[in-house]
Amino acid sequence: KFSFKKLGAIFCLFLFGVVTFVSGNLAQVNAASSSTVLPVAKGGTGANSASQALTNLGKINSIDTNSTDNQFPSAKSVYTYVNNSVSQKILAIGSGKFNISNDGITWQSPYQMKSTNWHAADWINDKFIVADAASNTITYSYTGLSNTWKNTNCPSTTNSGYRDIAHSSGKIVAAGYNGTMCYSSDGVNWGTDTNLGTTIEGVAYGANNFISVGHGIYQSYDGMSWTKVSTIQTFYSVAYGIGIWIAGGNSFLYYSNDNGQNWIKATTGVSSATYRSAIYGNGKFVSVGTNGTISTSVDGQTWNTYQLGSSVFNDIVYDGNKFIVGDSTGNIRYSNTADLDSWSSPISVLPGSNLFRLVTKQI
Repeated sequence: KFSFKKLGAIFCLFLFGVVTFVSGNLAQVNAASSSTVLPVAKGGTGANSASQALTNLGKINSIDTNSTDNQFPSAKSVYTYVNNSVSQKILAIGSGKFNISNDGITWQSPYQMKSTNWHAADWINDKFIVADAASNTITYSYTGLSNTWKNTNCPSTTNSGYRDIAHSSGKIVAAGYNGTMCYSSDGVNWGTDTNLGTTIEGVAYGANNFISVGHGIYQSYDGMSWTKVSTIQTFYSVAYGIGIWIAGGNSFLYYSNDNGQNWIKATTGVSSATYRSAIYGNGKFVSVGTNGTISTSVDGQTWNTYQLGSSVFNDIVYDGNKFIVGDSTGNIRYSNTADLDSWSSPISVLPGSNLFRLVTKQI
C-alpha cells in the first residue's frame, strides 16, 4: 500500500547516499591539492619518476633528466619540489649584506647581517644555509628574509672558515680553510670528520660522490672519508653534469669523464682569468671568473668564451629560466639566450658589498 511516509523514507536514504559519495570525492580532491611539499624524482623509471610526477602533479619548475641518479647533479643544482603556495626565491650573499628576490630581476632592499664574511651558501631540502668564511659559524633560514636566521656551528677547533657547501640527498658538506670538512644531515646539527690539511675552495656532488677541489682534488662517497685523486693543479671551482666533472683554476679548465679519477685539460682559449664558479644547467656547463670571463661548453671539453666588461664574477646560478651571475661590486646580470651571448645591464643587489654567492630556491 502506497504511503507518503514510505516515500519520504526512501528519499532520505537516497540523499544520504549522494552526500556520502560527494564528501568522499571532495576529501580526495582536497588531499591531492594540498600544499604539502613533495619531492619530485630527477630521472628514474619507477613510480616516482619525473614522467609519473608530471602525470600526477601537473606543476613542476624543472627536472634534470640528464642526471645519472636521483641525487643532486652538482653543488649549484637545485632539487625541485612541488608546492603550489610558495614561489621561487633567489638569495644573494655578500660581505655583511643579504638580499632576496622572487625572480632574480626585481630585488628587495638589502639587509645587514652581523658577520661581514659570509661566503659559502646553498639551499638544502627546506632551508637556506650560509657559512662564515672567518669562523665556524653557520646560519640557516627557511625563508631567507631578514630576522629569520638562526646560528649554529661546526664543533671544530682548527677550522677558520668555509669556502663552499654541497649536498647529496642525505649528507651536507661544508668545505673550509685548513681543509676541515664539516658534515651534517639536516643543516642544523654539525659534526667534524676529516681535515685534509689544505684549503678547499669548492665542493660539489654528483654520480653518487662528492668532489672537493683546492690544492688538489679529493673524492668522498659519504662526505666524511676523503681520498686525494689528483694534484695536477690548484682549482677554485667544481661542478658536475651529464656524467662529466669540470674544475676551474687560473686560466684553465679541466674535465673528467671517469667520475673524477683522471683529469684532462680542456680547450678554452683563455689566457688570463681565474674561474671562480661553475654550474651545469639548460644543457650546458658555464664557468665564470675574473676579467668578465664567461665560458660555456656542452661537453666540458671544448669551450666558447665571452668577455663581459672587466667584472669579477664570483658566482653563477641557473633558476630554470635564466642564468644569473654576481660580481664583486654587488651587481647581478642575467641571460636567457641559448648561447649566453647577450646579458642584461648590471642590477645593483648589494650596493657597496662584494657579492660572493647566489642561491636559488625552487619550490
